[in-house]
Amino acid sequence: TDRWPDVGTFGNAFLAALGVSGETSTPSAAPRPTPVRVARVAFAVRLDVDVQAPHGVDHEELGDCLALLNERVCRTVEQHGGLTLGPFVGGATALFGVDPGEEVAAERAVDAALELQGVVHALGEDPSMPSGLALTARIGVASGALVVGLPDVAHGDLLTFAAELARAAGPAQVLVTSGVRRHVRGTYDGADLESGWRVVRKRPPARRLRPTALLGVDVALVGRLPELGELQGAWEAVVASGEAATV
Repeated sequence: TDRWPDVGTFGNAFLAALGVSGETSTPSAAPRPTPVRVARVAFAVRLDVDVQAPHGVDHEELGDCLALLNERVCRTVEQHGGLTLGPFVGGATALFGVDPGEEVAAERAVDAALELQGVVHALGEDPSMPSGLALTARIGVASGALVVGLPDVAHGDLLTFAAELARAAGPAQVLVTSGVRRHVRGTYDGADLESGWRVVRKRPPARRLRPTALLGVDVALVGRLPELGELQGAWEAVVASGEAATV
């Protein structure tokens, strides 16, 4: 089914709140307002970057460094199929699952978060950067309904949740909400923290699939223990061999 419901009056009200009229005095010449879209389940990645600049650093040089960081952040988000929201000001927000038919938006969002963590670290270690410059990433990933209107304008509680997680994250940490974790269960290694679930790394392909897993959730089949044992043994043999096979 189409993930974009008929927003109707709600969409017009959203545009009105932004100060955009749905009517123009010269329809043939004036551009039409960007249609309002509603994603029932989208994912927001909030990247906060702590910048510790050495004393006496040239402000123009520091500005060039941040511009380079912005460029690499936008490129990384785009490579993972996301949309960067607004300019880079102390951090960035990226959206995934905005367009219909995105089946793996949650995984792409978490993959992007992990790569953004590496992008910030690599730039901080780059010898071409000013000596003493330290960059630290704190990232939060949240899911929820999202309203997207004009370019760089979006509304949804997931944006707030992602920002709160980013603020709660420790240096170089990626925290996700329980909703995001449910969508990617079994795909990543992580750890439970008081502030959220910390994603550590993506599991290798052989560890992401299990014969008794359904949508990442372990399930039990009643009365099929011999069959399951045989299937599990065959699976483990394939994993141990490292060769491609159909189990």
